[in-house]
Amino acid sequence: MVITGDPSQADLPRGVSSGLVEAINRLSDIEAIKVIHFKRLDVVRNPLVQKILERYETI
Repeated sequence: MVITGDPSQADLPRGVSSGLVEAINRLSDIEAIKVIHFKRLDVVRNPLVQKILERYETI
């Protein structure tokens, strides 16, 4: 099974835990489960998207 998501894109109210974040926290220490975190440079899209991501990372 593959679960994808971006924890930074949760639109939940403050204090409400994201299901994705919850799963990462609870399951990432299980040996058979791997969590891969992509960085900005891993995103291969239009160069404009790269620039937008850069701006949001500095907040």
